[in-house]
Amino acid sequence: MQGPAAPASSSAPLVIGVSEAQVGQSEFGIPQIVQQITTETLTTTGIDGRAQPRLATRWVWEDDERQLRLTLRDDVLLHDGTKFDSQIAAEALAKAIADDNNRAQYPALTDVSAAIPDGAFELVLRLARRSALLPEDLTVLLDLPAGPYRPITSEANTTELERFGSYFLGTPSIERVTLQPFDTLRTAWGSLLRAEVDMVYDVPADAIEFIRSDDVQVFSVP
Repeated sequence: MQGPAAPASSSAPLVIGVSEAQVGQSEFGIPQIVQQITTETLTTTGIDGRAQPRLATRWVWEDDERQLRLTLRDDVLLHDGTKFDSQIAAEALAKAIADDNNRAQYPALTDVSAAIPDGAFELVLRLARRSALLPEDLTVLLDLPAGPYRPITSEANTTELERFGSYFLGTPSIERVTLQPFDTLRTAWGSLLRAEVDMVYDVPADAIEFIRSDDVQVFSVP
């Protein structure tokens, strides 16, 4: 949800209020948002639910659909200036597959027996079995700092990020993002209505009508 104080210019920070009330694990809440806007994926999900290009521009099945060959973008830089390639992609994907939470959320990852670089910008995924939904499950976030924002400071009360000028999809229009934690969603809403924050993240659908107004815009995402 976005309130009346949303920044009108690219130089103004976007302040997002995040309720930490239901957060019991470190990968949720503010850390989850930071990961979503600082890292990248091999594919993304289209409106129809099917996989669309992201870091991988195309993919083809080989070896009777027991091997998936990905062609990767050749214009991606990591936040430290390192050029993204198939070796980096293979290592990041292997790390993602080793994560129990990822395997539970993206079950097709368990079908990958090996991720092998083939040249600078092709990645071959060898499969233990046919896995029709693997391209869709390659939307898993990888530990690849190549996203549109990069962290600059993190304190007890706020986390700040700045836009990455070399982002492969273009420089973000908003220069800085500030993530501000709140004990409850209600206190976050109060700050939104008082124009102390510009946006409240992850609002339950059944609670939207309580604060919907002419000054508050509601955006739904999958």
